[in-house]
Amino acid sequence: MECKRLPRTEAVWQGQSVYRFKGMLADLEGALPRFARVRLTHEDALNEYLDLVLREPTDDDDRRVPVATVSRRYALIQHQDAVAWVRKAFEEQEWDPSTIGITAWMSEYGERFRAEIALPVEAEAVNVGDMLRAEVRLWNSVDRSRAFEVAIGWMRLICTNGLAVWSGDRLRKIHHVDWMSRESPMDFLLERLPKSRDQVAELRRWAEVKITMDRLVGWVDGDVSGKWGKTRAARVLHISRTGSDCAVGRHAEARKPSELEVTGLAKVPGAPAKTDNVYDLYQTLLWLAGQEKSLEQRESMTAETLPLIAPLLPQSMRGAAA
Repeated sequence: MECKRLPRTEAVWQGQSVYRFKGMLADLEGALPRFARVRLTHEDALNEYLDLVLREPTDDDDRRVPVATVSRRYALIQHQDAVAWVRKAFEEQEWDPSTIGITAWMSEYGERFRAEIALPVEAEAVNVGDMLRAEVRLWNSVDRSRAFEVAIGWMRLICTNGLAVWSGDRLRKIHHVDWMSRESPMDFLLERLPKSRDQVAELRRWAEVKITMDRLVGWVDGDVSGKWGKTRAARVLHISRTGSDCAVGRHAEARKPSELEVTGLAKVPGAPAKTDNVYDLYQTLLWLAGQEKSLEQRESMTAETLPLIAPLLPQSMRGAAA
């Protein structure tokens, strides 16, 4: 299992440095830290309502590091248990965890964790040469910052853009150990996968929805600028016009994103030289969201891509963007 501490210029998570894991599902549990909860005391005073969560010593740090205070009613779910829950579900389907690829991220002291685990099922073609791979997305925390969550996601193989997760493809639960022990994620995943495929197939129709440059500029200056700010909006427009990212110069408050001075940068993977349809524009939004160094910002912006793209779709096609 490869574990790399990412440069802070590349990724942070609520201000902390980020570790990224790459390898196989079978090896992930052993690479993750464990946590303990103890009574919250100071000298001879005991807080009767809160516990202290400690990260246990790891191979490269022999300290017990405090990471959170939680209610006495809070159910602490170890990251290993969350991963094991998915691994066992895969084994029940006779999918070998030693052959299942994963990418995972963890905050510096391990409080927050998320993983993308490939689903060994047939990929979905949107366009010729444009394939989407299904995956399990898993979130967990031990500091109350995030509920336990499992979802079906789709990764664009041509540029590793991860599509926004549709609401029906997401199973979210507040930490509760009893629920973890009696429910199977595979029941949810296998039941939901065909419906998720139907929504992915709907994206083929998005490529048929043409967009004029005048409409694109108006949308960027209005909706995108209002949600993501002028700098990001100007980048969306430049990528749509040229297929390349850009650096955006200083701008006066009165100027629109389409009026800002930009300097062209590298080509965006998978982007056409000129965008003329909603599907390619959606991919531009996803790619831009994925460039944020803040992991929580990446996730927030990715979730906003569907509402942002919806006004460009005919009313009859907005169901997949809901």
